[in-house]
Amino acid sequence: MPSYLAASSNGSCRRVNRREGDTILRLSEVKAEYFDPMLLDRTQDQITAKELTSRSYEEKVHALDAQIDALSGGMRIKLEQAQNKIKQARLKLQSDSIRVVAAETEIKVADDQYERGEQQFKEGLVSKVELERRQVQQQRANATLIDARNKMLDARNELLNAELEINSIRNDYRDKLSKAESEKYASMSQMYTTEAEVSKMQVDLANYTVRAGNYYVTAPQRGYITRAVVTGVGETVKEGEPLVSVMPAAFDLAVELYVRPMDMPLINKGQKVRFMFDGCPAPSLQRLAELQLRHLRWSGSGHRQLHQPQRQVPHPGGSRPQR
Repeated sequence: MPSYLAASSNGSCRRVNRREGDTILRLSEVKAEYFDPMLLDRTQDQITAKELTSRSYEEKVHALDAQIDALSGGMRIKLEQAQNKIKQARLKLQSDSIRVVAAETEIKVADDQYERGEQQFKEGLVSKVELERRQVQQQRANATLIDARNKMLDARNELLNAELEINSIRNDYRDKLSKAESEKYASMSQMYTTEAEVSKMQVDLANYTVRAGNYYVTAPQRGYITRAVVTGVGETVKEGEPLVSVMPAAFDLAVELYVRPMDMPLINKGQKVRFMFDGCPAPSLQRLAELQLRHLRWSGSGHRQLHQPQRQVPHPGGSRPQR
């Protein structure tokens, strides 16, 4: 039985070949998006460019990783330096506190000496020069106490500044790390988006390649063109529309017949069967009478299908097959 070859895509008929073994039909493109003759090459160039872009984003991600590691290392060093400054400020504050205590003790001793000297001066036990010397010592001890207290306050301020500096370092580096990580994730998102575009373009390239291969309609098997549905050059065909009718050059003959259930025990698998027909047209009788089947197989309930025909001289008479 002849079969029809259908168009795999929309196109316009450019050439019809009728010789056996040739391409049956050639189609040309009718859609504007496929008119470019260099479509496959340009699509491949776009894929290559996108792959390079994706690789660039990947390198940028690696560079940002290195930058984040460097910032983390710098933050650790800065924090250690700030911790050292805090320790130094605490030690200095402790030292200045001891000086203040010593100055307070000294001023207390100087006050006592001055009071005793003043009492002794009234009693005539010490001279006025000695009393003035003790007064100078009292004022000097008072100045030392004031200076020690000022230094202690400075040390306390340095300690507070060191503690504030360590917080400032943390905030500064956290801000830098956050920016670097944000840029890193943005680059990763762009890289993944580019990879998805590359995959889509690769699918498009494969589709274009398959579509380009459908421009030439070839015979699926050896046979003969019995009918050309599309005959005019330039005629537009749609996808799935039949183009030509092809008759195979070599095919196996088969006969399907109905056997009554009561006759089925009389038939065995592989049994030879001869068919003889009455009342058939003369041109068909010679062909149909030559059929002889070697094997028999089931095709359904109450049916069997016979295969592998063999040419044989037609029987002279009779209307029923011999079992």
